[in-house]
Amino acid sequence: MLNNMSTRAKLMLLPALFLVIVIVSGFVFNHYNSMVKTRVYAASQTDVFIQQVLKGRIAVYQFLRLPNENNAQNVRDAFSQLDQSVNALKSILTMEKSIKMADEILMLSQEYIEHFDDFSQQRVKEFNDGVKDEGSKVKAIIAKMVKVGLKLEEDLASINKSAIELKEEGESLLTTTLFIIAVVATIVFFLFSVLFSNIIVNTLNHFQTGLLSFFRYLNKEEREAHLIEINSKDEFGAMSTVVNDNIKKIQAGLLKDNEAVSEALSVVEQAIKGHLDVQLTKQ
Repeated sequence: MLNNMSTRAKLMLLPALFLVIVIVSGFVFNHYNSMVKTRVYAASQTDVFIQQVLKGRIAVYQFLRLPNENNAQNVRDAFSQLDQSVNALKSILTMEKSIKMADEILMLSQEYIEHFDDFSQQRVKEFNDGVKDEGSKVKAIIAKMVKVGLKLEEDLASINKSAIELKEEGESLLTTTLFIIAVVATIVFFLFSVLFSNIIVNTLNHFQTGLLSFFRYLNKEEREAHLIEINSKDEFGAMSTVVNDNIKKIQAGLLKDNEAVSEALSVVEQAIKGHLDVQLTKQ
């Protein structure tokens, strides 16, 4: 196929190939870079979750020290923000394990607030009535909240670790992919360059061989002129065709000239022998 292409087209293939490689590399980089950014965002968000849980538990501690509706609402707001953040992250997660962990965090957060609501209003009423210490029922609920809180922190630490690992994996994958593309692109570019140069050099060699053979024929170093081997349809092939046509014409002309000279010599020889009626037939 390449032999049927013009030299200009062959030479244009290299920059075209380079352009294709750049475009493909751009798409690959954009894909993996987007993935890495998503994972970096996920990792940063899990840090935010941990801070929000800590903020919520501090709000609970403040409520226990001073039970009132304002402090109770602070607790609800803190865990509401946590739920919103987890739902936002969940929408961009792709791994089933991470999605399940996000669902579990939401469930634990809801359970934590349910336990809090079980005693908060009653505790506010008791505190307003002068009861400073929590009763056994409240303490039991608080103990449940502590267990849920610890489990929540454990899951958050786990999803944070998973997010960091995914981020590092994405960065490594991006680096590896770009390295592979660079190696493959270099090999392909090198092979195409060698292929094109070999085609052009071989065509020139055939042209040179045929032309030198014809010159040797003209100098009577060879008895027969050899035509240039044509194996392409590019500019060199067109030039070879023109040269071959001229070689044929010149060779035919020289053959006629040689025949005419030979006949003339024969006539002269016959005339010397006394045969004066012999005439030239070759012109």
